[in-house]
Amino acid sequence: MEAALDAARETPRSVILSKYGEITLETTLECIKMLSEFANLFEFSVSNLPNGRIVTLNHRFGPKGSLFLTNYVRTLFEQVNCNPKMRTRAHSVDFEIPSKRG
Repeated sequence: MEAALDAARETPRSVILSKYGEITLETTLECIKMLSEFANLFEFSVSNLPNGRIVTLNHRFGPKGSLFLTNYVRTLFEQVNCNPKMRTRAHSVDFEIPSKRG
């Protein structure tokens, strides 16, 4: 758990700022998607809902991998004041992001 927290605090912040210029919910999601595409640690998918979206990270690392990803993603979202509802399974992590309300 500590490894996930440490990993999520600095490097992604630097990557997001250098690539996108600002840290927002959308740039954080793009960073997670980019990590999926280039590190090949998990598959990233998004399902749109009437009141938001669910992002799923499927992986092959078992329950400990899910624990790592849950804490990693939670830490990333804390940086943008977002607290998504998260569900952890043996080989996946889902997080539900509500739509912005006007």
